[in-house]
Amino acid sequence: SIVMMVNEKFRENVPIWDVFHARNEEHIVPFFARVFGLGSEKEMTLVEKISQVLFLINCYSSLEDQKVRSCCMKYISLPMWKHLSKTRLRENFHRTPKLQAVWKVIESKHTAAESDFF
Repeated sequence: SIVMMVNEKFRENVPIWDVFHARNEEHIVPFFARVFGLGSEKEMTLVEKISQVLFLINCYSSLEDQKVRSCCMKYISLPMWKHLSKTRLRENFHRTPKLQAVWKVIESKHTAAESDFF
């Protein structure tokens, strides 16, 4: 499967997302949607579940890539990042400065909401 191939390329430290860049957007988005929805479609074996989780980890570790980010950010909310360590947040923002600007807006809204609540 493509998921297992991507996981293996990550393990070998081979750049894999370049292959996805060569593809048309109309192929990539449905692929990611299918991978994210695998567990809801059918009963998966343990190996399939592990492969899916590893693939998702690899994707979310590659948010600096525009195509990966555009596919993955639909499935995760940036406010969830408040649970990351400060070091990990700095690393993510260093790799993707655009996210830092969005993060500042989210943080200011969160701070305002907290001050209104208490």
